[in-house]
Amino acid sequence: MGLLDGILKFVQKVVEAVLSEITKQMNRVQNEVLNEMTKMISGPFDEIWRGEDADQFKEKIQKIATPKATDIISIITKMGNGLKQAGDIIQGADKKATQIVSDIASEFSKI
Repeated sequence: MGLLDGILKFVQKVVEAVLSEITKQMNRVQNEVLNEMTKMISGPFDEIWRGEDADQFKEKIQKIATPKATDIISIITKMGNGLKQAGDIIQGADKKATQIVSDIASEFSKI
């Protein structure tokens, strides 16, 4: 069981590292993309750029780019949650398998 435990712990570390990177990427999309797009079309934007082109740009940011960035955040979140759930399932399965092996060993020791 030692080798399997080692492999499982290694896999858990890899999953944790991947989840950490997913969280970083989600924060990057949220902070560096979504928030910056919102800043671009609010506040001083109207003072700098006016007219039909500015209105079209703002509309495209609001109707196309912002929803797409939000979709990306949602996908990243779902992927992270799925990986976490998979890790939890693996840990639960490992505990069950360990218990089953222990129970069988206990029964054999009675013979």
